[in-house]
Amino acid sequence: VLATLSPAQIAGLEHKLAEANAKYAEEHHLDDERKRRRKQIRQMKKRFEDWLGDLDEAQEARIERFVLTHDSLAALRLEDRVRRQRAGVALIRNERNPAVLAPRLAELFARPEAWRSPEYKTAVARYETDLAALVVDTDRSATPDQRARAVTRIEGYAADFQILAGQNALAKAP
Repeated sequence: VLATLSPAQIAGLEHKLAEANAKYAEEHHLDDERKRRRKQIRQMKKRFEDWLGDLDEAQEARIERFVLTHDSLAALRLEDRVRRQRAGVALIRNERNPAVLAPRLAELFARPEAWRSPEYKTAVARYETDLAALVVDTDRSATPDQRARAVTRIEGYAADFQILAGQNALAKAP
């Protein structure tokens, strides 16, 4: 189907992608550093509070430092997204043979890291490393109540997985 798109349809696809990217930029406040940072800090704190409950000042400060250190990642994500979209549209525009187009698009979707910039790859690797350190640091500073809450949540997930795996039904059988 993609190999049969007309130039007008491809232009329509580009327009829809541009709208989606503008919405991403707006939702992530890429044009307002203060709002972006505030939202990122709020979201990250919420993720930790979902697991631990109330955070103490030191934990909140550590999360804020993490977010500020990785402030540029949202913009890099958008750049990466736009780069891959442009590559996909260029393939659709330039390759009219479905037998050639299909594997090229499959490569674009199946191996996105192959299309990513070195800057993006480095930023994501650093983010993941620093996030792991943040989790470990927060775990080390967790109060007994925070640990109990996290354990309860993990046990809930474990029970859900057992049910999904059918183990709960087997355990109850006579």
